[in-house]
Amino acid sequence: MSPCKLFGFDFWVENFNNPVLGPVFRQLYFRQALQHLVDETQWIKSFLHGLAVPTYSPVPTGVANPFADSLSKTGIYGFSVAQAKQLLVSHGWKVVPNGVSTCIRPGMASNECGAGVSAGTALTIPLLFASGTTSLAQEMQAYKSVAAQVGIQINLSEAPFSKVIASKAPSSGPTCTWGMANWGGGWSYGPDYSPTGGELFSSGVRVGFSKVVPETVTLIDNTHTAPPSESQAALDAYQNFMIKEAPVVYQPYPPYQLSEIASNLKGVDQSPYGNLTPEYWYYTKS
Repeated sequence: MSPCKLFGFDFWVENFNNPVLGPVFRQLYFRQALQHLVDETQWIKSFLHGLAVPTYSPVPTGVANPFADSLSKTGIYGFSVAQAKQLLVSHGWKVVPNGVSTCIRPGMASNECGAGVSAGTALTIPLLFASGTTSLAQEMQAYKSVAAQVGIQINLSEAPFSKVIASKAPSSGPTCTWGMANWGGGWSYGPDYSPTGGELFSSGVRVGFSKVVPETVTLIDNTHTAPPSESQAALDAYQNFMIKEAPVVYQPYPPYQLSEIASNLKGVDQSPYGNLTPEYWYYTKS
């Protein structure tokens, strides 16, 4: 068995336009808390047979490349239920382990819940994920269990990949009630081979998410316009901001597939871009 690793990263998304939960998702401290509850190391060991790589930024690390810097390889929001709890408590939430935490200090001060978060807002979050993959279902069940320890009630449901993708289409208004969506495949760069994230996190893009931060757009634009001598510095600024900003919930990135390749089949190249090149394959005598 040979794992085919793609040049990409894995994550799920929050609905920043949800009329109740959107203001909560827009708080950096809350996104940090969500990330602290992802036990990537344990998920890789328990559910992904040690074959996946952790994700900390949109710049891939599973395939050797010159783009990822040291922070993209280590991250800054490691698994910690205690830190997730501390972030909630220090920002005005009454944390109820195995219950539902609520906002008790609304407002915009540094020790309050944040802009747009009303008193009594409850941390009950629907999470729709793609059906058909055992490891993804295990990961989401594990996340639900850990989140419950800080009073975040995750209501899981599953649906075919196409429905999950459709659910996160940009929208707004009182009917935009989905909470989080996880299609289980993340994103692979190809034919957009430079991991600048413009097609995901910039403004006016068809596959973009509903939260666009002006600083993100500027940093992405800089990766496109920097002279060659400054291109890596521009990419480093972008990826480090995306680690700290946590605009999505990063999760382990498993191989695209496990390939069985006959020992006498030569010329096989498992492309990190998912390309097949059978014109280069040939057999030798056993």
